[in-house]
Amino acid sequence: MPNKLSRGESQRPRSFIKFEVLAVLACLGLLLLAAYGFWQENLADTFTYAASAGDVTQVTTLLERGVQASVKDSEGKTALGRASGKGHKGIVKLLLTKGADANTRGKYGKTALMPASSQGRPEVVKTLLAAGADVDARDDYGQTALMCAALKGHKDVVKLLLESGADVNARSKSGFTALSIATDRGHVDVGDLILEQKPDLTVSASQSGRSRYY
Repeated sequence: MPNKLSRGESQRPRSFIKFEVLAVLACLGLLLLAAYGFWQENLADTFTYAASAGDVTQVTTLLERGVQASVKDSEGKTALGRASGKGHKGIVKLLLTKGADANTRGKYGKTALMPASSQGRPEVVKTLLAAGADVDARDDYGQTALMCAALKGHKDVVKLLLESGADVNARSKSGFTALSIATDRGHVDVGDLILEQKPDLTVSASQSGRSRYY
């Protein structure tokens, strides 16, 4: 019969066992963190999509569950930005009262005022401006809300932004101004409205050099 191992030989050192236990706990901790991060990201996506769809019930439920009003989804967009672009004024107001910042930047550095202006949502634009939205905020391309509205020819939104002091001489990184954009797109009524603000015509030509007012 084989000889029995001594106590020291039959047992692994306690320090080694402790190390194994700690390693297992560390792995479990990392897995839990990863799972929590994935769950949070999914919640953020669900939240912003609900805001985009105008689903007040789901947005309210998720806020009550602890989702932050200013959270960004997996695309880098905010619920406020999505709701603003879709014209869901009620959800925009709800998010603002729950702590969403009107100047939080989403994908491409855009604030909620930009999609609201681009999509021609005057009531949402008013709400955001009343909440302190920066009328001259610029996105990653140097574009302002005024440029976004001028591009689509939304005269009512352009008027609101101008009344709020929007800078008519702001130039994007590509060299465009709201006036040159409106002109190049054929939005003559918008161009005339901007002209009433007496813009500096030396900066009104687009990158292509075409401008009816230059």
